[in-house]
Amino acid sequence: MRKITLTDEYKEQLFLIPLFRDLPLNIKHSLLDRLDISVYEVNKKDIIATQGTLCKKLYVLLEGKLRVDIIDGLGNEVRIEYIVAARAFAPHPLCSAEGRVPARLSARE
Repeated sequence: MRKITLTDEYKEQLFLIPLFRDLPLNIKHSLLDRLDISVYEVNKKDIIATQGTLCKKLYVLLEGKLRVDIIDGLGNEVRIEYIVAARAFAPHPLCSAEGRVPARLSARE
């Protein structure tokens, strides 16, 4: 993964996701000023988060798609879903008591 600049195009994509879409314009601008936002370019086969790791951030996929897999009790990799942009993902760990990522998130396809 490589850190990149939050361009105006990415800001527009960010505000297309349901979580932010209906916010008033002044709130959207305030969010950009107040939030600690990092933007990364992800290559194929990059792993964004591994199952069981501590999650302290909300992730938003602005372009492309991610594969979501879990490792079951027998050690088998089981595909759960694909996350397609633009969409927020991994909000569940932020709201849970444990705060752990329930699956591996990767740009494998």
